[in-house]
Amino acid sequence: MIRLLQANAAKLATRVGAPIVIRKVLVRDIVKDRVPECDRSWLTTNPEEVLGDPETDVVVEVMGGEMPAYDYIRRAIDAKKAS
Repeated sequence: MIRLLQANAAKLATRVGAPIVIRKVLVRDIVKDRVPECDRSWLTTNPEEVLGDPETDVVVEVMGGEMPAYDYIRRAIDAKKAS
């Protein structure tokens, strides 16, 4: 997903009217290897750093499965974050 967002950054920015900035990536395992495009400073295991951040406008869920993904997306929607 990071690769897609970065590869399409200009097109997405034009469509939404603002640049796309990756702020956090919620993961289960912080030490697991990631794609080179994933800045390790983005990684967190704390959902509050994503869902509770007032500067985060959009949440992209790619975890799969029903739980806890459903709860996270429900919280994002309730907080008026696009998902």
